[in-house]
Amino acid sequence: MNGEYWDGWFDHWGAPHAHTNPQQQAGDLDWILRQGYSISIYMFHGGTSFGWMNGANSNGKNYEPDVTSYDYDAALDESGHPTPKYFLFRDVIARDTGVTPPPVPAAPAAIAIPAFTMDRVASLWDNLPPPVHSQQPLTMEAMDQSYGYVLYRTTIDGPISGDLAIGAVHDYAQVYIDGKLAGAIDRRLNQTSLPVHTDRPRARLDILLENTGRVNFGSALPGERVGLLNGVTLAGHPLTGWDNYSLPMLSSGTLRWRPPCQGPCFYHATFTVDTLPTPSSTPANWAKAWSGSTAARSAASGMSVRKKRSTCPRHSSSRAATKSFSSISTASRDEPCKASTTPSSMPRFQKIHESRTQSRIVNPTALGAQEEP
Repeated sequence: MNGEYWDGWFDHWGAPHAHTNPQQQAGDLDWILRQGYSISIYMFHGGTSFGWMNGANSNGKNYEPDVTSYDYDAALDESGHPTPKYFLFRDVIARDTGVTPPPVPAAPAAIAIPAFTMDRVASLWDNLPPPVHSQQPLTMEAMDQSYGYVLYRTTIDGPISGDLAIGAVHDYAQVYIDGKLAGAIDRRLNQTSLPVHTDRPRARLDILLENTGRVNFGSALPGERVGLLNGVTLAGHPLTGWDNYSLPMLSSGTLRWRPPCQGPCFYHATFTVDTLPTPSSTPANWAKAWSGSTAARSAASGMSVRKKRSTCPRHSSSRAATKSFSSISTASRDEPCKASTTPSSMPRFQKIHESRTQSRIVNPTALGAQEEP
């Protein structure tokens, strides 16, 4: 018996979409069945990992966060459509068992969603919860938080130039000086420092920390923590006295919508869908964003995935409805969100976030509030 036959592999941020050898796998399946053995194929259909449940691999030194697509190069793709691998497996099973399978159902057609624009905007800086003060940055676990973001804030004496060095970044940090983006530090790329500069005698330092995927397998798992670990220094001098803002991204109900917005921003829009087969969306050229009432996230199958991200929701339902959604983005853009009928037309280097509620898509951005029903 083969209790877990891997017919594909995970897609990681920064790596191309997984492609395995379907002919070899069909041959393995043929041999196993001809011996009279049993087999469990992992995955036959992976689908999508929702919420913050994408996961990550690590051997204790590297870090490979998974995208939220669970396409896995499986026999059925993320949308449930048959692939060439599916038909190879189907033919082998039919031949070796002598059972003729029923016809394969036709794949539902994709629909196009007209372009729409964001009608409301809110600044993260104006929507922060009360902080927890500490001398050293706190981990998510220390604040009883599982997923989402943490904003770390302190003041620095200037003028000063030098490396902002962090013992370890788990997992992705964007650094702001007086509200302006200075750069990013990415655990995936083994980064721990960033050169920064300010001419002001006192400046506000903000570090927006994202949990990009919990390590969920292997020897590294027991010691995993999310946050800024092992201290922070600037030009060799320790930085202490931090305000820690817990941002679990559970609901958007308390957001104060008020343009204009600079830096990390929340966006809201509505669109109407007349027919609801499975749509596929093409985001505009955003830098990074989130949407979904439960922070659900997915990445379109069939594309190469890198760390630069963009967003636009995809939604499927049993009835037509008006959809609304919000998103948080680290770069403000005025371009409309556009939709396309083919996943292959989606721009590369993006991250899609989606939520399926009965009649709306709403961003989980508030900051400690209860999830909307």
